[in-house]
Amino acid sequence: MAAVPEKMKAWQYVQYGGGAGSLELVDKPVPRPGPDEILLKIHASSVNPVDWKIQSGALKAVIWIKLPMVPGTDFAGTVAAVGSNIAGFSVGDRILAKVDVYHQGAFAEYGVIDTKTIARLPPGVSFEDAAGLPVAAMTALQGLIKGGLSFPKGTGRVLVQAASGGVGHYAVQLAKYAGAHVTATASTGNIDLVKSLGADEVLDYKKLADPANPFQSASKQPYDVILHCTSKEEPWDHWQKVLAKHGKVVSFTPGASYIARSALQAATFSKQRLIPLILSANSKDLQTLVDLVGDKKLKTVIDSKYPLSEAKKAWERSIDGHSVGKVVVVAE
Repeated sequence: MAAVPEKMKAWQYVQYGGGAGSLELVDKPVPRPGPDEILLKIHASSVNPVDWKIQSGALKAVIWIKLPMVPGTDFAGTVAAVGSNIAGFSVGDRILAKVDVYHQGAFAEYGVIDTKTIARLPPGVSFEDAAGLPVAAMTALQGLIKGGLSFPKGTGRVLVQAASGGVGHYAVQLAKYAGAHVTATASTGNIDLVKSLGADEVLDYKKLADPANPFQSASKQPYDVILHCTSKEEPWDHWQKVLAKHGKVVSFTPGASYIARSALQAATFSKQRLIPLILSANSKDLQTLVDLVGDKKLKTVIDSKYPLSEAKKAWERSIDGHSVGKVVVVAE
């Protein structure tokens, strides 16, 4: 492997707000790994909504970061150097990793990671396909399990909202792999894609048969698990009408009203529950997911790919809110 250079290209922002326009491409020293860290030559990363929500300042009350910040938490690449306490990883290993939101650093040529959330890439799995997994696919997997679906093998009926999005497209595949009957919501143009991912039924949210009961499927069977994969707030009664007696709604973008409702339901021992999910990233789940990709049981739908020099466009594409699958940034 080539020698590690002294300098690298990286994107950063120095203040909150400004969207993609406030990202700047700069030269920075290549970071050096500490004793318990790995230096990664980054081949691909992906954009997650939490990345630009942090940059916007909207999450400042709960996520405090040190500026300037090189954004991005999803890393796929090759090991360039290892710290003195690292065992089991060597220079040249192909790995996938997620770092916490307080450090980030994926929008760069090199990045330092720890081993808290790390996985080896199986042969045949590309860096681009792997880069979409850490936040989005782990969120989907943990949401299904939190909702009560047994994994890797279970039964039940699952509704996935926003099924063509970053989290949703993984959720459809994982629920189907586990053995569930999957109903999904998507726009007219994405129905065929969502069906190809394994959905048994797809509801066109732009052509609702009954706006007061938007999630009623043709089979009229109640759902055991509903995954709320969109930032759009949904009235509880829309879910309640189609939820099984002991069904659960798992929300990945819970606002204050959802958190309050969840707390009230827990306090009153409600049989139907709204559950806010905070991702608990870990190596076991990440390795499970990348192995499923290697076994052709799971795939990453890539909306678009941008070279690192055009990462600003990737940021814009994600903020736009109409991407299908994942927006990926690749090394040049």
